[in-house]
Amino acid sequence: MGATSHFANEQALIFAGLGDKERTLEALDRMADLGAQRVGVYLNYPELGLLQDDPRIKAFRRKVGLPD
Repeated sequence: MGATSHFANEQALIFAGLGDKERTLEALDRMADLGAQRVGVYLNYPELGLLQDDPRIKAFRRKVGLPD
């Protein structure tokens, strides 16, 4: 696991808290190499609720091997 993906989880939560969907999705994308289980846990955090209706989150879920 690279340092970039390690801190991406924290960045995703920070950007989500700021309401910045673009940067939240970018940080999540950097987390993809952490695996479906770990990423799936983060996607269920209430802070990431701002992405719930964003169609890009479905594509990201497929990318990491999670169901829609």
